[in-house]
Amino acid sequence: MRQMFTEKDLQSLRYFEVMSLSETIELLSRNTLHCWKIYVKGNIYELYHKHSIFDDYHHQTDFGSLFDCILDIVLHDEYQLNGRCTPKNNTQSYFDELLDKFK
Repeated sequence: MRQMFTEKDLQSLRYFEVMSLSETIELLSRNTLHCWKIYVKGNIYELYHKHSIFDDYHHQTDFGSLFDCILDIVLHDEYQLNGRCTPKNNTQSYFDELLDKFK
């Protein structure tokens, strides 16, 4: 049986272009144009990633919730947009906003 997504989960998807929302969730990041695919397998969310629509997906990691997948993608995007470096300033990022919003 497929796990249902909560309204809270779906709200976090505004960051993306949603390409597919069914048993498999396929997303395109509006910030980096990286593609993400999330397979729902019981209570596990398998996260796959590719750098462009022309690449093949590779397994990124597994999580226990859709929200954790979204946070990982946002953190990955922030890393990419910061020149593949961890941000050193104290400004609030979208990642921080999501954490604050969904505590």
